[in-house]
Amino acid sequence: MTMSRLLLITSTILLALLVANTLWIFRPGQIAAAKQASAAEVELESAIGSWQLASLEPEQYALIFFGYHRCPDICPLTLAHLGRAYQQLPIDLQDRLQVVMVSVDPRLDDWQELFAYPPLFHPSFKAVAGETEQVDQLVAHFEAFYRVVDLPSSGLGYAIDHSPGLYLTNHRAERLLTLVSDDSHYLLTELKTFFGDQP
Repeated sequence: MTMSRLLLITSTILLALLVANTLWIFRPGQIAAAKQASAAEVELESAIGSWQLASLEPEQYALIFFGYHRCPDICPLTLAHLGRAYQQLPIDLQDRLQVVMVSVDPRLDDWQELFAYPPLFHPSFKAVAGETEQVDQLVAHFEAFYRVVDLPSSGLGYAIDHSPGLYLTNHRAERLLTLVSDDSHYLLTELKTFFGDQP
């Protein structure tokens, strides 16, 4: 075998190994896992300091939704439904479930007012806030949406259209369940079913 042919074969083998290794590195499942890990580590601010999904205990869950303090309809209605449903959950399930409102109005939401808002519906409920880039990362991860709509004739001058969904997740930011807050009985039934406590 000539030297040139040997070099050609060696180069071909090395190229094949490189391609195979690259395909292994960038498998879709691994990309999804990396994005999931990144979402779990997004750090936001709460009334008692920094908060992130990764800080949850393995047996804990978070039921998050996206909203803003001055929201005139979806947010207060969602919190009211959640408050009624949460109070009817067994105490052990309440201890494992955090209800978290993520502000999609980081520009205008006053953080102290925001943090005090969800506890009006249940003392354990919390709100978190952060920079737009951080919030957008979570919004994208849970396939939610929001957009600012100018309303010059309104008192605020704007409104924010946003997803009405509730997203059940864990310390790995896995998307376990998506709910819409139709009423408190629906939420209670879905949560009990998920946790294996049939109504």
